[in-house]
Amino acid sequence: VTVRTSAEFLMKNSDLYGAKGAGIEIYPGSKCTLSDNEIHHCKEGILIKDFLDEHYDIPKISMVNNVIHNNEGYGVVLVKPTIFSDLQENVQDETEEDRALKIPASEEAGTAERVDLEELIQCATGKMELYARSSLSEQVEGNCEIVNELVAASTQKGQMKKKRLSELGITQADDNLMSQEMFVSIVGNQFKWNGKGSFGTFLF
Repeated sequence: VTVRTSAEFLMKNSDLYGAKGAGIEIYPGSKCTLSDNEIHHCKEGILIKDFLDEHYDIPKISMVNNVIHNNEGYGVVLVKPTIFSDLQENVQDETEEDRALKIPASEEAGTAERVDLEELIQCATGKMELYARSSLSEQVEGNCEIVNELVAASTQKGQMKKKRLSELGITQADDNLMSQEMFVSIVGNQFKWNGKGSFGTFLF
């Protein structure tokens, strides 16, 4: 299944198997909800594409109670450009410079973003603890890794957009422009017997 840019996709109670590539391929700017499915015996279970394109948000993904097993590669793999890590370092350096200059608008926006991020991570880890008690620690790790990686990618795109806007002399961004943060629900998925593990990142 390929979920193209701007598409909305809902899959429930399905059995997806035997794909020569990824069982589900999710493009930037799409919305994908997967609930109570089995995804197995594919090359990769779910492949998420995150291109650093200013026009598209990263996909909004909700994965609840899916069993992703017996795939040749990873259960879930995030594809992103190699320049992503270099850009992340540059953005971090520049945000430190901004703080040194004490620009109030960007400082306030930064703290608001951190709070949202912390809340999301606390929410995710809170849910993870519940599952850990049910002795699903291995599966929980996979859920947590996916949430953390997608949150990091989302934040990264938000920071880059702020940087572009500040270069144009716009210090306070419009809410619509800055709505890069996504709400992700990734809970209760089970990852078993995937060749390379539950979650991986592929740089191209």
